[in-house]
Amino acid sequence: MNQIKKIGVAVFLAALVFAPLVAWSANIKTEDNIYIGPSEVIAGNLFRVGNIVTIEGEIQGDLFVAGNMISIKGPVRGSIFVAGNTIDISGPVAGSIFAAGNNITVSGLVGGSVRAAGNNLTLNSPVAQNLMAVGNNMVVGEKASVGWDAMLAGAVVSVNGPIARQADLAGSSVVINSEIGGQVFIVLEKESKATLLPRAKIGGGLTYQGLSEDQLLIQVGATIAGEKKFELVAASLASERQLGAMIFGYLLGKFYGFITVVLAGLILMWLSRRFIREAVLTMKERPAAKIGWGFLIFILTLPAAVLIALTVIGFPIALIIAALYGISLFLASVIVSFFFGGYIIGWFKKGQEAGLVWSLLVGALAIAILTAIPLVGWLSGLVMIWWALGGLLEIKKKYLKEFNSK
Repeated sequence: MNQIKKIGVAVFLAALVFAPLVAWSANIKTEDNIYIGPSEVIAGNLFRVGNIVTIEGEIQGDLFVAGNMISIKGPVRGSIFVAGNTIDISGPVAGSIFAAGNNITVSGLVGGSVRAAGNNLTLNSPVAQNLMAVGNNMVVGEKASVGWDAMLAGAVVSVNGPIARQADLAGSSVVINSEIGGQVFIVLEKESKATLLPRAKIGGGLTYQGLSEDQLLIQVGATIAGEKKFELVAASLASERQLGAMIFGYLLGKFYGFITVVLAGLILMWLSRRFIREAVLTMKERPAAKIGWGFLIFILTLPAAVLIALTVIGFPIALIIAALYGISLFLASVIVSFFFGGYIIGWFKKGQEAGLVWSLLVGALAIAILTAIPLVGWLSGLVMIWWALGGLLEIKKKYLKEFNSK
């Protein structure tokens, strides 16, 4: 059952490296809102990046899509590779689904497998092959079924649809209320519970690992055809698992940070591509001075806001300053992604100018990896934020000067 965590990390890493594949496609198209109507037929692969993406037409190849809100209602003859905040796949998919996002719902027939990483996953349709998912809430609905094996890891794992073969489950709360044709393996942490509800029918044996046999509850009507086996987890192994869970949580947090930066960058592109290009160009001029000014902004803004808050009428102003400070830091991280990604692509392409989407995706991924390195990565990330803050300060001065001259 240590396999569950290895699989979880593999799913996460696969999701993390997926987004740049979209950028390297020659057919990539970026817009704010993308709509493909029900009468449209795409004869081949489709690559799209946008804020709100709605696909109701037929895709005869693979579908690669990234955005904030994604709805796929039309049939896809190949596989789907998708990353976003809210993902809803209700159309039939002949191939497999690779999804990464916050809320993921699959209610269309899937001819291959589903592999997903996200906060909430809800499966409400048959999957012909495997289901592999990690996140917070993992729900297999009553209308769902899995033709081969299922591997689920999350805080809450609920299985209400049949699984034809083996099920590997791990979570703080594991609930089974359906038929599972083969073996069931469950990993439980301290104070976690696994519950077999009345409709649970296990065709093979059930093995569960935990600190106490009382962590498994079997209600009247639930059946286990094979052997029920409990494996005691030593305290040292439990601590090791907790450490593994912390590491995985950190990696998942990095992934969510990556998705957030990409989505914010797409929105910023819609608002003003000119601003992004000016910010990137400004960072290239006198970088040492930019880093110095950014450092001063970084360390002095919050103390100044606290001092202002101590005055009679300064508290609302201090709140505004603090809010603008937070927005500036986040905006700086997005600008850094455009800058760093453009530099990397330009280096590989020998000075050729990179597109904004390419720069955003590659830069966000590179920074996510770099800042995961202890100490060196964190310091490098801070310096890049100071650099971008200094650049934003210069742009602000430029815009104010233009405004005052009118």
